[in-house]
Amino acid sequence: MSSMPQSGGIGDTVSSSDHSKARARAGLSLLSRCSRGVSVAQGTIKTITDRGFGFIRPADGGEDVFFHRSALNGVTFEQLRQGDRVSYTSDTNSRGKGPRASDVRIVEK
Repeated sequence: MSSMPQSGGIGDTVSSSDHSKARARAGLSLLSRCSRGVSVAQGTIKTITDRGFGFIRPADGGEDVFFHRSALNGVTFEQLRQGDRVSYTSDTNSRGKGPRASDVRIVEK
């Protein structure tokens, strides 16, 4: 008789409790992001450079937020215009130069 693994093999089905655990971990991840100072905000595109980055003027009047073209979601850098209203996720910049935006999206007018 060969000893075959009882679970964890290829083709095994995932139980609903496994899905519940995964959802719980995802929720903890979201809470962790919120506790690190990540927040969703809105603002206006203030500056766009020809080098693939720009700055957002926050609607709340805070410090301008840097964004890179790789942070855009649902819009290309070429479609973005100065004055466009956007939503974004703000996080601390790992380089220590002020806030940095990710998940930048156009807000429908």
